[in-house]
Amino acid sequence: MLPVLVSLGEGGISWAKYTILDDDFDVELLMLYLERSVDLSEIPGSHAVIRFMFTDLKEQRDWWLLAGDGGVQLCLKDPGQDVDVFFTGTVRAMHDVWMGERTYSEAIKAGDLDIQGDAALTRNVRKWLKPSVFEQVPRPVETT
Repeated sequence: MLPVLVSLGEGGISWAKYTILDDDFDVELLMLYLERSVDLSEIPGSHAVIRFMFTDLKEQRDWWLLAGDGGVQLCLKDPGQDVDVFFTGTVRAMHDVWMGERTYSEAIKAGDLDIQGDAALTRNVRKWLKPSVFEQVPRPVETT
């Protein structure tokens, strides 16, 4: 059953990658996916506080992921703990990186994303924040 679901997802993502507009991005959905994408086995020290600040949002700009022994928890309010990694950028930039549309380096060089914090975490983001399972789905070719 899983191969069928993955195949359906690949078809949908292939179409969506071509037709997605800026207004289509959903920060809540993105953050739920990012919460599920944290690989705790790759977090040095077994605990991390990860903060995301989306510069293109007027409301609910700040989001936190608390990664620890009990799993990963998404927070909408400041948990009052020291932040280990701080992502600053647009929803689209974070989406594009997570979906494999561009790399972290490309988004940072373009000024669309900034990552600050503990070097053990910032140097290895792709190890502990896994990309989408659909990252490798090719973009459809435009036909005229």
